[in-house]
Amino acid sequence: MSGTFKIILNKAKNFFKHKKKEVIVYIGITILTIGGFLGAFFSFYGVINRGDFQPQISEYGPKINPILTQTESYEFFVSAFDPEGKSLSFNWKLDGADQGVLSNYYTYTSGKAIPGKHTVEVDISDGHNTQTHEWNLTILDINLLADFNEESGDSGIKNPYNWNGTLFFSCNDGIHGIELWKSDGTAEGTVLVKDINEGDSYSSSNPSFFTEMGGKLYFRAYNSSFGYELWSTDGSEEGTSIVEDMIPGPSSFDPWELEALDNILLFRASNSTVGLELWALEDGGSPYLVYDIAPGIGGSYPNYLTRYKNEIYFSATNGIGGHGTELWKSNGTKAGTVEVRDIRVGSIGSYPRYLTVMNDKLFFVASNNSDDKELWITQGDFSSTQRVKDINPGSLGSNPNLLTVVNNTLFFRADDGTHGSELWISDGSEANTTLVKDIWPGSPHPSLNSLVNYKGQAYFRAHNGEQDYGIELWRSDGTESGTQRIADIDQTEGYGSSPEYLTVIGNTLYFKATNITVGSELFKYTPEEGVRLVVDLVSGDGSSDPNWLIDVNGTLFLEMRDVCQGRELRKYDECADSIVLVKDININTKNFIDSEIESYQFIQFTDYVYFAANDPLFGTELFRTDGTVLGTTLVCDINPGYRDSNPEYFTKVGNKLLFSATNVLNGTELWCLEEGGDPYLLIDINEIPTEGSYPSDLVAYQNKAYFNAYTEDFGVEIYVTDGTKSGTYRIEDVNEGTEDSHPTQFTGIGEYVYFVAQNDMYGEEIWKTDGLTVQLASDIAFGTDSSDPENLVAFGGKLFFTAEENSHGCELYVLDPFDDNYSIFDINDGSDSSEPYQLTICGDYLYFIAYNSTIGAELFKTDGVSMELVLDLNSGSNDGNIEHLIEMNGILYFKADNLINGSELWRSDGTESGTYMLKDIWPNSPNSNPTRFTVLYDHLFFIAEDETNGFQLWKTNGEMKYTSMVEAHFSGTLDDIGVVWIGINGHILILGQDGTHGEEIYSAS
Repeated sequence: MSGTFKIILNKAKNFFKHKKKEVIVYIGITILTIGGFLGAFFSFYGVINRGDFQPQISEYGPKINPILTQTESYEFFVSAFDPEGKSLSFNWKLDGADQGVLSNYYTYTSGKAIPGKHTVEVDISDGHNTQTHEWNLTILDINLLADFNEESGDSGIKNPYNWNGTLFFSCNDGIHGIELWKSDGTAEGTVLVKDINEGDSYSSSNPSFFTEMGGKLYFRAYNSSFGYELWSTDGSEEGTSIVEDMIPGPSSFDPWELEALDNILLFRASNSTVGLELWALEDGGSPYLVYDIAPGIGGSYPNYLTRYKNEIYFSATNGIGGHGTELWKSNGTKAGTVEVRDIRVGSIGSYPRYLTVMNDKLFFVASNNSDDKELWITQGDFSSTQRVKDINPGSLGSNPNLLTVVNNTLFFRADDGTHGSELWISDGSEANTTLVKDIWPGSPHPSLNSLVNYKGQAYFRAHNGEQDYGIELWRSDGTESGTQRIADIDQTEGYGSSPEYLTVIGNTLYFKATNITVGSELFKYTPEEGVRLVVDLVSGDGSSDPNWLIDVNGTLFLEMRDVCQGRELRKYDECADSIVLVKDININTKNFIDSEIESYQFIQFTDYVYFAANDPLFGTELFRTDGTVLGTTLVCDINPGYRDSNPEYFTKVGNKLLFSATNVLNGTELWCLEEGGDPYLLIDINEIPTEGSYPSDLVAYQNKAYFNAYTEDFGVEIYVTDGTKSGTYRIEDVNEGTEDSHPTQFTGIGEYVYFVAQNDMYGEEIWKTDGLTVQLASDIAFGTDSSDPENLVAFGGKLFFTAEENSHGCELYVLDPFDDNYSIFDINDGSDSSEPYQLTICGDYLYFIAYNSTIGAELFKTDGVSMELVLDLNSGSNDGNIEHLIEMNGILYFKADNLINGSELWRSDGTESGTYMLKDIWPNSPNSNPTRFTVLYDHLFFIAEDETNGFQLWKTNGEMKYTSMVEAHFSGTLDDIGVVWIGINGHILILGQDGTHGEEIYSAS
């Protein structure tokens, strides 16, 4: 009996403990027989309501997170009730700060929050329980993203060199061009050493290859009278002079790879007699040819000059019929210049590279068969020159690189054919040349980079394949367990901070890294403090983008950018823990010329938007932007100098960006860009020098791109590429011979790509290809006549397009890929044309604009089987003047004119009643002419004009009261401004004029 009581009480106790809304009591009767005795237990079951329900939200607004400008206000509301009818209070907050509003409405007032991301929150309380709802609020700020066509305020510092505690470098102050400068770390001590090539800011000497010898600093520089020659300086203007004009006049001797050997300076240079050979200069003397290694004008092409055992080692070839490119050494005399070993016997050569000295031995990479690049070692003679280990047996080789000495151990990157490109170590013996760790298991990609020795360990950047981390900072002591990631600097999934320029100064490792919060900035690491940001020089997610870090007498010098001085010389003040501007060398001036950016030439690839823009120094070239000022840069000067490369027809295939571009050698051909690399010529289709194939209309489908290109033998025909040279080829000569078929409008459905092409037998019709062969899909205008197909769209597994033939005029056609049979929607009966255009998919329908003699040009829709008029917007035969169809959240938006309000913004759900004007932006009949529609974050952005502000950027979430101007920022006509791309890292990119900078790119973010 007592046991039964205990069980029931425990259950009741647990009930009371866990029930929050109601109390449950059990009362009943239990009759037990225990040991012959009769006992009873009485109990009761019931529910006592504590009256403790949460408030319930029945409605709220807006449904879509709002995007505002700094000058906009906005109303939020929430409707709620308490199940017991209790009164409710509403406490509103902005970014956690109490707004003191007790009603169910809250009005955010303009200017209350700075640009960026914010949170509006309401806590609904009945005095005991609270229900919460929140919205994300975005405040936009429009800024000039990049004034490409201007005289840049950046000084463009390059080739930094520490000589006796003074930093020498080349840079442009905007007046003298790129010339020789020096700095002692103070503004007064940062001065132009000499204007070697006198003239304006475009007359540069481009000093480079700084090397100290005999109390002087030697370097290569250009002068219009001498060409590129060898120069020297003692740090003063009068002590800076040409060593000797080795090729009299403006022709260049062009010295490269200067390397000092006590009082002898060795370098490679060229003249018309011996070609490119090894030269030397003794202190106080004239340059002399060390040895004509490859007799004749061909040259031996010395490379990788490296000092080892008081000699200079390098790679060179001894000419036609010789040994090919092999390992040589020189003491600066002809007799002392000899080949160390013919590693790959024969005339091909082993191509030694990456010469690195460790423990009185010289390590390097070479091939002794086919392309099998492996690690080699030498002590300077034939017998000691041996391969360390055949890491990847066979013809491919392991391709060692990043050779770095750490505590008597050589760290390097290599690929053994199994683990991909990973971290290895070697002491010079085969047995002790081993894989340290397979950091990214199964990946062939070399994410490991930037090896440096810090405190007796190898530090580097790497990716281990885990998308939570991306490329981050790692270290290794040479063991698998001692190879670890140090920190997750950028915690954005899949990205990583991508550390660069790892530089050791004293007890600290400095480097550049990227974090989603602060952008690309300077970081530092010590084992005691870990990784920390040095300074967020460009506040927020903007980037100072540090460039080249160098130690000058224990002080870190580097180039960084800020919003005031641009990219200039700076240093790190360790005591103050701050970045100091040494000097604003190039004071910013602008000439406000347009960049000639075309709105259609934009594509997002990896974390950037790529486009073509004009710069006065480089011409029209490939640029990219991440939506920030400092993330907007020239990618590559494809056609060097002021000549245009005119990149266009961008498309993505796999992990590659393909496009058409021009250079002086190949003409206009197909180019390729891979993440982290420079653009390169993929294939020279028209191999005639300087005559291009003009690839155009590139369209990607199923990991291939289809396009047309020209050759002299075949004319303009259809090509396909998988992003490799071998996988790029002409599919077929559709119009046989040299006549063009001019294929275009490539549209993929299933296993085929359909396109329009011209053929002498069929005229211009619809064709299809599987990437290997080409077939005629439909001959609508029979025989040699052309149906002139246009507007190809894949919808519902079928091909929709417009075409014309005598019986029906220009109408809408549907082709079934199953059998290539087609049907026609004859919207304007008989031989008259409806001329459908702007075919746009929205939900389950394909919308388009078409003309009928009874109703004019109006909006239609089809599900692929039937077709119907959406609305006769202007009754009778008057046109609706409909344009710019675009889909957002299952609703169709467009511009239309109802002859009452003018040309304004409309919307449609596909029904007559659901098709109406969203807002009369310019009331009383003048046209606002909305255009350039683009969707971002559930908002439609567009350009429109009103009476007060002219053409500006507008936005809507689909409701009239939330349709408003973003900001009155721009000036000019409609052609001067357009939304060119939306959605790169949360930035809206705008092409427009603000009345000051010409037509440039702006960012609303």
